[in-house]
Amino acid sequence: FAMVPPATRAVGAGAAGERLRARIAGHVFLRRAGRAVRLTASVGAATTNGAAMSGTGLLDLADRALYDMKAAGGNRTGMRPVGCVDVERAK
Repeated sequence: FAMVPPATRAVGAGAAGERLRARIAGHVFLRRAGRAVRLTASVGAATTNGAAMSGTGLLDLADRALYDMKAAGGNRTGMRPVGCVDVERAK
């Protein structure tokens, strides 16, 4: 899913993502046979500095940040700034 908080700077977007990730990781979703079942989440965020960018482009940056966090071991929050280009995609 995607969250699109209006008028949010990079620090605020990262903080919101981290709060969400921490709440998910800290919540017990199910107790069965005396054991707690917990989940983790990886969160990717992207913001624009006011430069023109499509919603699809911004979601693509956030999606790449999400996969960066998964590749780094998961249960993390990360950002992709506008203007960040994947070398492989640029070829």
